[in-house]
Amino acid sequence: MAKLPDKDCTGCEACASVCPEGAITPRPDHEGFLRPVIDEGICTECGLCVERCPVLDEKRGSTDVENPKVYAAWHNDPKIRGASTSGGAFSAFALEILGRGGVVFGAAFDEEFRVCHREVTDEDGLASLRGSKYIQSHVGNTFKQAKHRLEQGKDVLFSGTSCQIAGLQAYLGTQYERLFTVDLICHGTPSPELWRLYLDAMERKYRSKVVGVSLRDKRIRWQTPTMVISFANGSEWAAPLTDSPFQVGFWNGLTLRPSCYACRFKRLPYPADITLGDFWAVELIHPKLERDAGISLVFVNSEKGKKLFEAVSGSLFTKESDLEFVKDHSHLLHSASVPPGREDFFAGLREMPFEEFARRKLKTRGALLRLAAKVRRSLLCCMKSLR
Repeated sequence: MAKLPDKDCTGCEACASVCPEGAITPRPDHEGFLRPVIDEGICTECGLCVERCPVLDEKRGSTDVENPKVYAAWHNDPKIRGASTSGGAFSAFALEILGRGGVVFGAAFDEEFRVCHREVTDEDGLASLRGSKYIQSHVGNTFKQAKHRLEQGKDVLFSGTSCQIAGLQAYLGTQYERLFTVDLICHGTPSPELWRLYLDAMERKYRSKVVGVSLRDKRIRWQTPTMVISFANGSEWAAPLTDSPFQVGFWNGLTLRPSCYACRFKRLPYPADITLGDFWAVELIHPKLERDAGISLVFVNSEKGKKLFEAVSGSLFTKESDLEFVKDHSHLLHSASVPPGREDFFAGLREMPFEEFARRKLKTRGALLRLAAKVRRSLLCCMKSLR
């Protein structure tokens, strides 16, 4: 019987996508993270799932630039920049591919606010892919759909976490000239089950169904993100991230997938052609740039990424930056540490109502403010030493 990774599994779903018999199904484990479950009655032990697992073979994919170029960037259209978590660079790449008659894949909320990958074929659909999700997405059949589009001769832009991009590359098993990939500087992926429990608790509190979510809204400014939840009865909850138990658990590293604490893909160059993130502390290297509306941090990791970046030069404001300066970005090369009590946290998740659980285990505001201040001080000290 095939032996897939256990705690090192990233949930990329490459094994389920590549299985010729459909013998592998991603199912939630006891912490709510998707893991492959093999139907022994169907499995022929061909070994293809093990062969294509990116954790086991650690293939690096299409990146071919040892020292990627780095840029500060934002979209020239203020509406696109305003609707994006950072500077809107992703939209520039996506619109370029759509303009060629291609398709874009990325993470979006479904009608129940679960996060799933989906295919977008026009500009109207692109809005669902904008904005941070902070929950691990279910890839589903999108690897297969992307391959089908490539075989049709279409350009494809596939965005996701680094482990998902590595999973796509492993699933495909070959290079496609028309495939362009974008990954993210990732803190880690929290439990989808915890997210569902949190939303259920908010619906009980407001006695109404959730109809809208923004995990990092820029209504105040980019450097002071707000979480916003809208309800069918017209109510809205909007507050700093420090007031959300879900965000506290995420940023404290308490609720992340086990593989995120030793991410195999946090090394340069990243697996995708282009890597995106927030350009925090940009004022230290580019003090004159306007920051309040958000600035993207862009890594160009491959020759294909370079061509795509050049193709959108008319849509983006860009400023080349120093690779050594941004290497100390808090999540670029370093995985989150396993916090004390993580196992006890998940063991107690179902023992009491979520509201009570959150009060006991996910203390808001004070703890997160102290953590945020500590991280920022550390980041600024590291960056100042490089100036």
